[in-house]
Amino acid sequence: MKKLFFSVVATTLLSMNLSAVESNSTVVTKDNVTFSKGTCTMTFTAYGSDGSTYTWTETYWAYSYQNCQDLGKYRLDELNEGN
Repeated sequence: MKKLFFSVVATTLLSMNLSAVESNSTVVTKDNVTFSKGTCTMTFTAYGSDGSTYTWTETYWAYSYQNCQDLGKYRLDELNEGN
């Protein structure tokens, strides 16, 4: 339950910060993905067309390194689509 609450709060804060970075367009890159003992950690950077940047880390449960990589790709696609 604590992870769910943290995830919702983190997503809300992230949405607010990404909105602040956006001017006309934002491109997000996946900088790093690591997997250790069921934990998948991803670092992203958003680059605004006005030159602003915002970097953050997200953590998810994953059952393998490949699953972690797939989650990272899915999340990156989701961020760049504006969802």
